[in-house]
Amino acid sequence: MAIPTYMVTHSSGNMSFGSDGVAEGMAKRLPRNLDGIKRSYIILEKLPRPAWPDNLTTAERASMGRTYCQCAGSAEGLAVEVSIDDESGRTSYAIGHGGPRDGEPDHGIPYNNGTSVIPVYADEVLTPDEATEILLSYIKTGAIPPRFITRALTLPPPTQENTAPF
Repeated sequence: MAIPTYMVTHSSGNMSFGSDGVAEGMAKRLPRNLDGIKRSYIILEKLPRPAWPDNLTTAERASMGRTYCQCAGSAEGLAVEVSIDDESGRTSYAIGHGGPRDGEPDHGIPYNNGTSVIPVYADEVLTPDEATEILLSYIKTGAIPPRFITRALTLPPPTQENTAPF
C-alpha cells in the first residue's frame, strides 16, 4: 500500500488517507454523492509530507487544516472553496465562473443536514463535474483550473472548531 499524500475529511467525521491516485479517485466520485444532508461536504488536504498520520510530527499535525480545497452542498448545487495559508496569513476563496457581484451573495448552498447555509453568488453554484475538475486540478497542480475565478472570503481566524466548511 502506498504511503498517503492526502487526507480527505467527510462530513460524517470520517477521514481517509491515500496517495495522489486514491485522492483522484475520491475527487471523481465524492462530489456526485453529496446530498447536503448526511453527506454534505468533503475537504481535500495535502499532507505536510508523505506519511501515515501516526508518523507526522506534532508540528506537522498542528499545521494541518489551514490549506485545503473543499466542496459542500449536494449534487444539485455545490460551493467550492480553496484556502491557502502562507507567510501573509490564511486566505480563503470561493470559486466560480465570474459574473455580476452586486451586493451580498444571493444564493445559499445548504449543508450539515440543512442547518447551515453557505452564501454564494449565482456563478459560484457549481455542478459535481465542475467540483471534480477543480479537485483534480488541486491534486495535480495545487491550483484551480484557469477557466474559474476566485473571490476572497472574509472568514474568522481558524480554530479547531471552524476549519470545516466555509
